[in-house]
Amino acid sequence: RGMIWYQGENNVYGDPGNSIQHQGYGCELPAMIRNWRNIWRSEKQPLFGVAALAGGGSEGYGYHMGEFRWAETANFGHWNNPQMPNTFGAQVYDLEDPWAVVLGRDPYNCSLPDPNTGKYGKECKPFPKPDKWSKELRYLAPLVRNNSPAGIPGSAYMGGIHPRDKRPV
Repeated sequence: RGMIWYQGENNVYGDPGNSIQHQGYGCELPAMIRNWRNIWRSEKQPLFGVAALAGGGSEGYGYHMGEFRWAETANFGHWNNPQMPNTFGAQVYDLEDPWAVVLGRDPYNCSLPDPNTGKYGKECKPFPKPDKWSKELRYLAPLVRNNSPAGIPGSAYMGGIHPRDKRPV
């Protein structure tokens, strides 16, 4: 048994702080872990995981990122330390959706099933090939063709369907 804390991106803009000086996130995270363990005590020290903040994206890319990484570990540089015993960290990654602004997402939400049939994809349209892009964007077509097996932006690193289009679990 254990607990997992999935970090919030907006925490990076606050004071990263320091566990020794009892300030900021470096002090708040260990205090939260102690409090949760006291509230939901089922073992002496239930395992506690921290899903560490992804380093990219508009939210998690503040100028405090280096300090924040240090604060995530209560300023020890690793989990399972004197301030946060029986803890572990899992580094998360977030793939931005750089093509959404440029090409737009499918107007139909392909991640939701048809309410009548329960099937997915009834209204999904194929992602446009580079030759169908607006003329202002066609200069990108060779880059996409050379780096994406399907000729679809993003398919080289996340498949033909962006994770944000997949059905909720």
